[in-house]
Amino acid sequence: MTNGATVSVSPSDGPTAYIWYLVQWQSLSAASALFGNGLFMLLFILALAYLFRTPPNGHQIPGRTILRVTAIVLASFALVQVTMDVVLAALVSNALTDRILDSQTPRTVMRAYNMLYLVRQGMLALNNLVADALFLYRCKLVWGPHRLTRYIVGGLSFLILATAAVAVVTIYYKLNIHIPFGVALGTNVILLGLTAGRIWYKGREAEPLMGRALRTRWRAAVTIILESSLLYVVANVVYMASQTNDTNVLSNFQAICWGALAQVVNIVPMMMIVRVALGSNAAEPDPEQSGRNAVITIDLPMGPPPTMDSVETWNMKSRGEVSLAGATIVERDTSHDWTKPKEWA
Repeated sequence: MTNGATVSVSPSDGPTAYIWYLVQWQSLSAASALFGNGLFMLLFILALAYLFRTPPNGHQIPGRTILRVTAIVLASFALVQVTMDVVLAALVSNALTDRILDSQTPRTVMRAYNMLYLVRQGMLALNNLVADALFLYRCKLVWGPHRLTRYIVGGLSFLILATAAVAVVTIYYKLNIHIPFGVALGTNVILLGLTAGRIWYKGREAEPLMGRALRTRWRAAVTIILESSLLYVVANVVYMASQTNDTNVLSNFQAICWGALAQVVNIVPMMMIVRVALGSNAAEPDPEQSGRNAVITIDLPMGPPPTMDSVETWNMKSRGEVSLAGATIVERDTSHDWTKPKEWA
């Protein structure tokens, strides 16, 4: 195999045995990819349904155009890669048939298989780059105009590009597959920590000002990020763990993981997009009917937070709004002092 995985059958065991092994391996990979792609397409359709409609509360989704484009790009990657997996399975099946009928190794078919497999690996590396770029955009919005934002974005951009470069080098020189996946895993853990950690910190900082309602919202925001990001982390760890042995059982498990991984890379950011769209399209209760009860909407994880360092207090008799990390709290009929970002002045 050209993916750096350990295999239990090699060409030295005989052309027929090797091609038969590839048929089994690629068929399992294609089946796993088809299943994952079905889940992805459900999320994609749901995301488009919300991203292209007007929310009942009239509140526009932050960065809606970027989310639309990203969703379509992710869908393209998912469809191209699942198509490649099916074509690869068909190629090796055809090669096995030719081998049995003609008793000769179909070199042209196998050459086409090897070339397409390299392209498939490259597509996964590029797909991962696009997904990481979306997570970087989310991280940038969460950090907002903080003085460290430029350094964080710069450092993470370097890590994401380095991950893609390591993947390309590994594919070209056929190095150990653990190298690029390990680097990708580290990059995603850092992205996860910086994003979720920032929301947690700002939520705790603002909680004394806005009470329990805000605590519920920032905890929900952190949960959204953990749910999506940890899915990719777990999938990455499981795939790397499957590369530690060359038994037939683990080889089959490798095939299943390999086919699913490309779809998981797209499912994770699509889950985030769907959660953002659902949150922004949720019907907002009428504040007039709720008296002094706060009405809270959340746009996480894409909505940028205001900085608590540059705020001024104001007195608002009829309506007050405070936004933290995409959560907007609205309260009517109050004469309390509110925290007001300077840009509202």
